[in-house]
Amino acid sequence: MVLSSMSAAGGDAVRRKITARSQIECSDRAYGSHSRKPSEIQIFHRLKSLFNRHNNSDCRFIETFGIARLLDYMGFDLCDKNVHNARQMFSRARFEVGNVLEIDADDKTFDYCFVHDLFEHLSIEATEAAISELCRVTRRDICAGFFNMHAGGEHIVKAVGDYHWNALSVPRTKAFFERYASKIQIIHIDEFLTSKFGCEDAHNKGAYTFVVSL
Repeated sequence: MVLSSMSAAGGDAVRRKITARSQIECSDRAYGSHSRKPSEIQIFHRLKSLFNRHNNSDCRFIETFGIARLLDYMGFDLCDKNVHNARQMFSRARFEVGNVLEIDADDKTFDYCFVHDLFEHLSIEATEAAISELCRVTRRDICAGFFNMHAGGEHIVKAVGDYHWNALSVPRTKAFFERYASKIQIIHIDEFLTSKFGCEDAHNKGAYTFVVSL
């Protein structure tokens, strides 16, 4: 039903790309015979909330909060070491070596996509290509986590060899997603933690989450 992020164990947090295959399996034993089983949309919004609060780049929060048993999800990564580690840690899910610029999946294969700490490490051209691919293979919603954004009108590009450490423009990134989206919710993590949980400060003022409805 919802996709989840890959394990970061032993790997560079740069290239994680996440997708999840649609299926929900709720059992009476999991919820109790008198408990109300959550809907697909409720689980997606619960995952989104956890994603914002914990704002990490792996799928351990799905296991920690007991949501993994409801999901049929898969993940892919450019680094085979990350894939190996993820398979060892989360044997119930499927992990593959893959490239976000050329996702090996048909159009609208997945209902939901979670991706975290990826786009700032790509060139601007590659970022736009990756967004296009994720929108192509996702049917409903994308929850995208960014760690280095700003409110200005232009991207700030910082290339480090073949690597990037860009500061992405919120309005420009939103405008590109709008080519594919019916609705976009932008969450500034610092403001979210302050308003919802009374946090006086957040560790990263440049962290944002985009919830993109296709």
